[in-house]
Amino acid sequence: MRVLFILKKRNESWGYTGGGSATSGYPSGLLNSASFVCAMLPQIGIQASLVEVIDNDSIDREVAKAKPDVVIVEALWVVPTKFEVLTKFHPKVKWIVRNHSEIPFLSLEGIGLDWMLQYALYSNVFISCNRNSSNDDFQFLLGEANPKQPDGWAKGKVVYLPNFYPTTVGNHSAKSASGFIDISCFGAIRPLKNVALQAVSALRFADSLGKKLRFHINASRIENQGEPVLKSLRTLFTHFTRHQLIEHSWMPHDQFKVLCSTMDMGLQVSFTETFNIVAADMADENVPIVVSTEIDWAAGECQVSRITSESIEATMQAIWKNKLQIAAMNKRNLTQFGTASRATWRKVLHP
Repeated sequence: MRVLFILKKRNESWGYTGGGSATSGYPSGLLNSASFVCAMLPQIGIQASLVEVIDNDSIDREVAKAKPDVVIVEALWVVPTKFEVLTKFHPKVKWIVRNHSEIPFLSLEGIGLDWMLQYALYSNVFISCNRNSSNDDFQFLLGEANPKQPDGWAKGKVVYLPNFYPTTVGNHSAKSASGFIDISCFGAIRPLKNVALQAVSALRFADSLGKKLRFHINASRIENQGEPVLKSLRTLFTHFTRHQLIEHSWMPHDQFKVLCSTMDMGLQVSFTETFNIVAADMADENVPIVVSTEIDWAAGECQVSRITSESIEATMQAIWKNKLQIAAMNKRNLTQFGTASRATWRKVLHP
């Protein structure tokens, strides 16, 4: 069994100064996600490789070179009609287009819902989501949109392929007592990421501890009309002389993990998520996190069910008292999620 992951090469730097290369674009969460799975598959007896291409017309060449049994197209960047050509050129290949967004995020792209439903109409082309709830939605939509298809057709066209995260033995070093507390809300700046409310919650929390807040964000990657969010954050912190907004550029994953390890706490109380690698990075570094219930692998103690600044701060207060134990729970949960994910990939690729 040979699997080929194909991604569109990212040309946006997002403030990253390391540069891309002839074979790889700039680092991204999508590339990290696909790389993690690609590196895991040999553990279950599946050969796997990953390539980045500049456009739709480069796919045929890479598939002809790799001769895979399965091609997984990561994210929605291939025009649906391209599969009319690709399936003729490579009739024995199973194609899977893997979506990484819940419908609220996907709808902001405009073409997402339409393209997902179009992909599945081609022979030997399947669609996949990395969360079961999204899979259920697309099974329903595909069945409703194609009532003449036989029973079970839509279910067979939608496969669940979850994220995989390789946990490490890294440990979070307790910081020396100081007048500052470092709290992060890393990741792309997007409206549905809910960064501004989390900043207010962090301000509340820092004040309750009598500490100065350093609120850390990635300010160089802005998507889905996130510009007003960043402006709001910057202007918000101009009203406080005690606290600071710390803006970081995009960086390679290994460097980002080092930055994560220096935080006192990480916030990822998003309105919608499928997995959230940033939260996983924090958990893997044993940094306490506060998340929304959308991040279902996290410990229940870390999840905020009602997204208000008061409830977020209350959860921050609760886990702060038992931060080492709860961080260990998240690390354990993440490892267990990886074990289940590995089994799911094995079942799908080796039925």
